[in-house]
Amino acid sequence: MTTQSTILDRSRRLLGEEFLSIFLSLGLLFGVLSMLVYQTMSEFHSAQDKAIDTTSFAVSTYADNLSAILIKADSIALLAARRMATSEELPEHLEDQLTSIVQDDSDIAGYLHINANGEIANSFIFQNTTEQVLQIEAILARHRDAWIEPALLPSEGLGLKPSDIATERGIWREDGSFAGVIIILVAVGSPYEDSPLEKFLTGAKVRIAGIQSQNIHTDQYVQNLRDANWLGIAEETTLWENYHAAKSMSANSVLIYDDLVLARENLPGLPVTVFMQIASERFFENYKSTLHNALIASITIIAIAVFLLLQIRLDRRMKQAAERKRQSLDNRLQFALDTAGQGLWDWNVAEDRGYFSHNFYELLEISRDASPISYDAIRERIHSDDRHAFTHALKAHIAGETPAFEVEARMQIGDDENRWEWFLHTGSATERDETGHPTHIIGLLKNIHQQKLRSMNLEFEAFHDPLTGLLNRTAFDDRAARLHARAQRINASYSMIMLDVDHFKRVNDTFGHDSGDVVLQHITSTAMAALRYEEEKLFFRLGGEEFVILLPDTDDEAALFLAERIRVRIETAPAWVDNEQISVTISLGIAANIGNEQPRDVLKRADNALYRAKQNGRNQTCLAETIVPDALADEPITDGKEDKHAYLKLVR
Repeated sequence: MTTQSTILDRSRRLLGEEFLSIFLSLGLLFGVLSMLVYQTMSEFHSAQDKAIDTTSFAVSTYADNLSAILIKADSIALLAARRMATSEELPEHLEDQLTSIVQDDSDIAGYLHINANGEIANSFIFQNTTEQVLQIEAILARHRDAWIEPALLPSEGLGLKPSDIATERGIWREDGSFAGVIIILVAVGSPYEDSPLEKFLTGAKVRIAGIQSQNIHTDQYVQNLRDANWLGIAEETTLWENYHAAKSMSANSVLIYDDLVLARENLPGLPVTVFMQIASERFFENYKSTLHNALIASITIIAIAVFLLLQIRLDRRMKQAAERKRQSLDNRLQFALDTAGQGLWDWNVAEDRGYFSHNFYELLEISRDASPISYDAIRERIHSDDRHAFTHALKAHIAGETPAFEVEARMQIGDDENRWEWFLHTGSATERDETGHPTHIIGLLKNIHQQKLRSMNLEFEAFHDPLTGLLNRTAFDDRAARLHARAQRINASYSMIMLDVDHFKRVNDTFGHDSGDVVLQHITSTAMAALRYEEEKLFFRLGGEEFVILLPDTDDEAALFLAERIRVRIETAPAWVDNEQISVTISLGIAANIGNEQPRDVLKRADNALYRAKQNGRNQTCLAETIVPDALADEPITDGKEDKHAYLKLVR
């Protein structure tokens, strides 16, 4: 109850008493509408699932039964063909077996034995058959010439009575000569009489097809071809081909197409496919009823919602009139603020609404015709990098920790998401309730963009080299001191790579100082390309053609690997100035910190290593000398060469 009361009290402050009941009513109405939509869509999806699942079961069951019958018939034909491979005529005991199968098995309708001469040598079927009626030559050619084994064809295609499926097998003797054809006729009846599946299939259109969708049997169950918009054979075949090509699915599928449920099932081990079409309306009766009721209820809810919205509009107009009256009273103050170039805002915390001066809109280039400004809208206009500082300063003042709040933050100008300018936000709570929570906050908005840019530019110029954009010597001293303090604190190592352009004076004398500047920029970009993102932040130009790279957590071996990579890249990538190629190389010196050695001493040793690289012929990398005596591990390294030789030893 306490939580509910708190929510209601907060809603009253945000919306006002006059709007609270209306918004609650609208919320209830739209909640009911959402439930109706959800129920209708659930009914629709349920009907779809039922249609797909039921049809999938029906076609699978039908296909399994048909597969068992056809495999049985083909097995009988294959057995007979093998036994006649060693005999000119049908053995008497085999003839008796085939006749018995036809009489006892309701699935087998008869058999025919046609010898190689085109004569009906043996048969047992319940109809009159002569050589003139049967397409004997086509039957023999199918096996003798085309080697189609087994062949599954509609019985009427052979000249026999319709509604049966003929399973053919060629007879081949052991010497490889053709001996004729054995045909087993299969009766395609319904194995599900007086069953729910039989009732489901009543009204369905079932088609049995062979290779290349050639019809073997069709329209087994359909009672009236005019009852539904059945698909023709060509249309059905094309639809399935396109569906499987697009979906990359297996050949066995069920889908809903217009007002039909279509199914397709391949018989395992046989070149036969069962196609099934069922009118979808039988599955969607409950959905249509639910949809009808939902439409009536939706119309009623929308009518009530429109009435409530009109009431809100009327109340809003009254509030706008009151707001205009208040604005007229603030014109004098507004004039003074506009003259000073600042925007005024007055926020009613209890009602979550506020007043914003004309200059406030002008500063942010917001149209007064747009949606009313809210606290959330203003906060969203603040740059994401500055939003936390703004929110923290405001919350600290609301909590009473500060007498006022003042913060600098970038804000979006107009509708351009890429245009940001710096503003100074100041404000103070003018009224608080009995708990100390502010009820009114008044603030000012001032554009300080140009002042901020000048300050930032001065800061950037103080720490960056203007020619290459790299950090300068001042920034190096600061970063090196920080890196050294960190290394001492966690007992880590760091290295410095100092590099210098070989014969740079010759480049200036030969091509001019402008070309020399281009070469330095080329050296910078080529070296940057060899560095990782973290290493790019610690790349410095000390002056002239001298550069240095700071490498945290890196020993001299790892630094040597990086230095060589930079040297090779610069050696193999000449600079181009006014279509003229200038080949340049660099020399590098590497030093890693030792003990509590100061950064200036590490840099000095790297400079000495660079000097040796120059002395040894340039375009190479040298490692610095390393301190050997333990007693001197805590002693600082001096800058004098005569003192250095007393305790340095070249180890590489």
